[in-house]
Amino acid sequence: MGHGYLLNQFLSPDHNRRRDQYGGNEDNRMRLPLSVVTEVKKAVGNNAAVIAKINLDDAAKHGLRIDDYLVIGRRLEEAGIDAIVTSGGRSSGDTSFMFRGDNPIPAMARLQKNPISKIALKLFGHMQYRATPYHELYFMDMAKKLRSVVDCPLVYLGGVSSPASAIEAMTEGFEFVAMGRALIKDPSFMNNLLQNSEYRNGCTHCNQCVALVYSPTGVHCVLNQ
Repeated sequence: MGHGYLLNQFLSPDHNRRRDQYGGNEDNRMRLPLSVVTEVKKAVGNNAAVIAKINLDDAAKHGLRIDDYLVIGRRLEEAGIDAIVTSGGRSSGDTSFMFRGDNPIPAMARLQKNPISKIALKLFGHMQYRATPYHELYFMDMAKKLRSVVDCPLVYLGGVSSPASAIEAMTEGFEFVAMGRALIKDPSFMNNLLQNSEYRNGCTHCNQCVALVYSPTGVHCVLNQ
């Protein structure tokens, strides 16, 4: 339900221009996402947790903001969601809001085989990604607002690449912590942490792994080569 995928498009009024019962006011825009939650929970019963990822801010002109997502979070909880993952931004917008750190666009342009796409990335890539300094727990302030209005389990995502950040997130009341780049750098993150309290992950947030999403070699950390 985040990042501009289908259910997020139904939630966001700048995408959802429907004039039937699935568009317009907030209740109508939430109709399909809530129906999906209900039907998936019926299908899986108690055999699996049903988890929704939502934005905390669309980071897009006319997109939804944190106050809107507080309402959405409460509605998901009322619908029986088992947990909510907090995130932000859209893949089709300024992706630096999601990732933070170095700009992956030059590397994406180098890897692009289609000449038109390569030129487009070089000319317009800066509009999709503006280099934004990385700092740990960069969604924390917004995520804490959601924590204050829902009781269901929350999965904190956004700037966790150190043991201290993971501990801080859980101290703030988040039941789970999600990591991406830190685990790409070191898939044994947790085992290494358990064995060494002074463990340091080593991810530099160069975001070169982002550029490898469509590479035949698959996503991996270039620092591990």
